[in-house]
Amino acid sequence: MEELTRLQKAVEESRVAWPGPRWRCSAELRKEIVVYARIEVASGASIRGTARQLGMSVNTLARWLAERQREASSGFRPVQMEPEQMEPEQGQQASRNLVLVSPDGYRVEGLEVEQVLTLLSRLR
Repeated sequence: MEELTRLQKAVEESRVAWPGPRWRCSAELRKEIVVYARIEVASGASIRGTARQLGMSVNTLARWLAERQREASSGFRPVQMEPEQMEPEQGQQASRNLVLVSPDGYRVEGLEVEQVLTLLSRLR
């Protein structure tokens, strides 16, 4: 419920910041809305009801969800490379834990390679 309230407020603030017939929002807010809507729809809520709760157009939300679905099924995934971490100081144990970020933006940290492989196989 807190997430819904936060998103409702963000949508309203975005509408105030961008007055006019064609609403615009940041890519970050759009991603958060899509993640929230996908969870709601997967739980049995309708796209129409979710859009109304968020205070946005049903057509806009449906289009965003469809675009995200097409991106997820395109076969390519965007990746972000990070610089390699420096070697640990003497006496410290090297951390070999991985971070898994799903196409929907869920982030799982602190896993070993075997755990990541198990998680990925179960998600498929």
